[in-house]
Amino acid sequence: MAITNRETLRDKLKDLFAAALVGTNKPMQAFYEYMKGDFGGQSPVGCISSGGSMRTQEAINTREMNVFYFEVYSFTLYVDQAAPTAWDEQKAEDRVDLIEKTIADVLVTNRTLSGFWETIGFENRSKIDFVIVGGEEYKRETFYLKAVCRDN
Repeated sequence: MAITNRETLRDKLKDLFAAALVGTNKPMQAFYEYMKGDFGGQSPVGCISSGGSMRTQEAINTREMNVFYFEVYSFTLYVDQAAPTAWDEQKAEDRVDLIEKTIADVLVTNRTLSGFWETIGFENRSKIDFVIVGGEEYKRETFYLKAVCRDN
């Protein structure tokens, strides 16, 4: 029996989120499959990180049920100090909301994905806070995801 590698699901999620969030007329400049320590001036930026696992054996046919948890982060520059009229608090707030909606769209569209997960969705409400990255203040939203898959 092949045991599922959580990284496979994390990489697939990164691909799905990057396709929906990064590019011309999309809300992010970059999306990473790991936590990035410095964004090099990019904003908004997204990251996905593994958030734990729960693996149990199903007695009926000795299949393994895997529950994988992931944390998705969006980082949006709060105010551009060099050009505050070009990027301000209102624009940051609007972008944070658009990113949240787009992440929800990706999860609804891919609620089940053959070869990856039986179900995926939000595990809890998201959390918003402010962090300093590379000397700049970012509004960070953390999304908690739960994916279920089985090994045969």
